[in-house]
Order: sequence, then C-alpha cells, then structure tokens
Amino acid sequence: MFEVIVGHSNEVTSEEAIADVLAQCNQQLARRLNNLSTSTSPQAGILLSAIDFEHSLILARIQAAFPDIALIGGTTDGEVSSVMGFQEDSLVLVLFCSDTIEIKAGLGRGLSKDAIAAAKQSINDLALEPDTLATAKLCVTIPDGLESGTEVALRQLQQQQPPNIPIVGGRTGDQ
Repeated sequence: MFEVIVGHSNEVTSEEAIADVLAQCNQQLARRLNNLSTSTSPQAGILLSAIDFEHSLILARIQAAFPDIALIGGTTDGEVSSVMGFQEDSLVLVLFCSDTIEIKAGLGRGLSKDAIAAAKQSINDLALEPDTLATAKLCVTIPDGLESGTEVALRQLQQQQPPNIPIVGGRTGDQ
C-alpha cells in the first residue's frame, strides 16, 4: 500500500505553522491506523516553505515527530497543495507511507561550484545496493533555484540513472 499525507498551514509564526501542519498530518495518520491493520510510519517527505519561516525550528520539529524520515524540500515563492490550493507565505509537508515501496533521499552540496559532483554526491548519498538503482522507478529533485548549475546537475542525474526513470521536481525559490 502507498499513501500520501498532506499538511498545509498559513499560520504566521514558524511555531504555529509547524504545529498546525504536524497536527493535520497526525490526524490523517491516526485515521489511517484505524482503517488499516498496518502501522507503517512515513518514510519520506517533501517540505515546501515560505522564506520567512525559521527553518531550523521547523526541521527540528519534523525530525522529532518522524526521526527516520527521508526529507527533501526547500523555500518557495508560493506553495500549492490539495489541502489549501495555492497560498503564499505558508508551509506544506507531504508525507509518503508505504509498506511495499522503499523511498530514499540523497543530498548533493555545492551545486554552483561543481554541478556534476553535486549530482553524483546526491546519488551516492542514497547508499543503494549495486543493483537497487536499476530497479528504481522515479527520481524527484528539488535543486537550489538561486544557484547556477541546475541544468548540468539534471543532465548528470539522467546519465547516472537507468534511462527509463522519470525525473520530476522543481527548483526552490524565494520572493
């Protein structure tokens, strides 16, 4: 089974926004547990945030709530979700739960300095078994939209993966 949980808040302060988002996610997770015999925790997530939030606080609260989560994301110039549609100055957390699909996240640093190395680092950071990449089905990437090198890194991701794996995502932004 694969399920997506979405929390979206337009609360003004970082503390209120992350509390609201986590409450929404926990309510959905509780309903999920009541309806299923499995208790699969979220294994991955995408965080989209307005630039004015205190990101270290938000990340710490997510880490405390879901210590083993693989999380990607970034800042935006507007956030969209199935919960609130398009909002500005809001916070969105999308959680992925599955007992049949493995989801991992990798990080590549220094995109503007060496985009090829950043792309390779993101794949190496996944710590995949040698044959695992060949069975991958999807790559989601959210590179730094304010740095140069995004296109070079994307081409490198395409070269490092089997050719049948779609790459989707978007660049981070600010106002």
